Amino acid sequence: MRVISGRVQTALFSAVIFIMPVAIALIGTFVLWRSVTNILDSFASLGWPTTDGVVVKATVTQESSRTSSQQATSTIMYGADVVYEYTVDGRQFAAGRVSFGDFRSSREQHAHEVGRRYPQGTKVTVHYSPSDPANAVLEPGFRPLHVLFVVVGVVFGGGLAFLGWGWIYLVVRGFGEAHATNTASPAVVPSHAAPRDLAIALLTDGRARTCFEDLPKVRQREFAEWIESAPRSDVRADRVRRSLALLREGKTLN
Repeated sequence: MRVISGRVQTALFSAVIFIMPVAIALIGTFVLWRSVTNILDSFASLGWPTTDGVVVKATVTQESSRTSSQQATSTIMYGADVVYEYTVDGRQFAAGRVSFGDFRSSREQHAHEVGRRYPQGTKVTVHYSPSDPANAVLEPGFRPLHVLFVVVGVVFGGGLAFLGWGWIYLVVRGFGEAHATNTASPAVVPSHAAPRDLAIALLTDGRARTCFEDLPKVRQREFAEWIESAPRSDVRADRVRRSLALLREGKTLN
């Protein structure tokens, strides 16, 4: 059995960390977009132009899905497969949407009711989008029954989108902070080696900084303790200036 190297494991982990939130964000955004578009189109369809059409196919379809991995039980979902043809400006189109919010259910009666309303050969009035004639519907408008499906779509899609994009933000931010830490200027003096005000002062004085970094830890602590023991802020500031002067000359406190 081959052992994956640490570098390959890191690469695979990084790929998963980036791919998973991107996939979740894209799926959530797509579901949210489809749900919102469905709402807008359903209301807009009330004002869409109409044309004559004819139903060329009307069947009831069924799909089964296993509801338990332990038992051979399944649920049968029924749906009405209605296809109609129509012509707009001399161009022929075919569509299959009966209403906004079409859905499959375990109720076979619902699918047969739709099929009975639109048997094959029936002439129908087709409502189509003027900007996209291929986008059509037989029953325009938004029905209360469809509210649940749209709400689920918006909540599910919006939740996934928020989760995915939020995850991406945190991952990118985390990698950015890690990169900034790893590539930070060596001029930054560790906080444990010097008081903050001395560390900041050393950033602007390369010679003093070099001398301080070359000192043994015990000598660095002497500067730190001397500055920290200052009784007042003005005395502390003066000790910082005197420390820089000594360090420039390569000297220590003792």
